[in-house]
Amino acid sequence: MPVVAEIMTEKVAYISDNASLREARTALKDLNVRHLPVVNTDGLLVGMLTQRVVLAEVIKLVDQVGVSGLEQQERQHQIKEIMDTNFKVADPMMDLKRAGQYFLENKHSCLPVIEQGQLVGIVTAQDFVKLCVSLL
Repeated sequence: MPVVAEIMTEKVAYISDNASLREARTALKDLNVRHLPVVNTDGLLVGMLTQRVVLAEVIKLVDQVGVSGLEQQERQHQIKEIMDTNFKVADPMMDLKRAGQYFLENKHSCLPVIEQGQLVGIVTAQDFVKLCVSLL
């Protein structure tokens, strides 16, 4: 049976839980990703940050301080304040059907992959689309 390890991205971009909103927005843009796992100083996964959440926070700040004050406010806001700490993880040997079912039943579009407590990959809904296209 196919497993998550077969389609996951192994070189995972991540960000520190001490990072600012500005750093997160820049990382998402520069890395061209929609999800960033958040790790603490011990390297443990402590949260997930999505492009959607970052953009919502930026819009909120623009409404409050205007575009001219945005950069300063972004530097003052830590991602700890907005990251999702209620997330599911996958094991590299998780059955792809089970992982796919997770995407169908939840509004999350990624699963960080953890092995022996370490972040070893990420699987996204887009990975499943790529798999389907390759099978056509």
